[in-house]
Amino acid sequence: MQAVLKFIGGYLVLSTAAALVWLLWSFPNYPKSFSGWLWLFGLALPLQIVLEFIGELLWNNKATRAIELKTADHAFSWVRIAYGLFFIVVIISGVIGVSFWLKTP
Repeated sequence: MQAVLKFIGGYLVLSTAAALVWLLWSFPNYPKSFSGWLWLFGLALPLQIVLEFIGELLWNNKATRAIELKTADHAFSWVRIAYGLFFIVVIISGVIGVSFWLKTP
């Protein structure tokens, strides 16, 4: 029983921290209803974990390791910058596409 309480307590602490960070990022927007606040605090930690996993897939794969090996002797690399910009454009395009698909601005 104590292990379950520790898990729930840890989840609430981490979820609260993640939700507060998301609130700071989206300032001045915030949930307007009680259910919105529940969704924010309930989904903040799982969504943060999923986004961290996606980031790990994008920044720690064969392509990034190959780019790093080829440009390791340079402090500044246009190839690394181009790789990062490419994925930022792809992600932003995907978010905008889903937004238009859902018909939400």
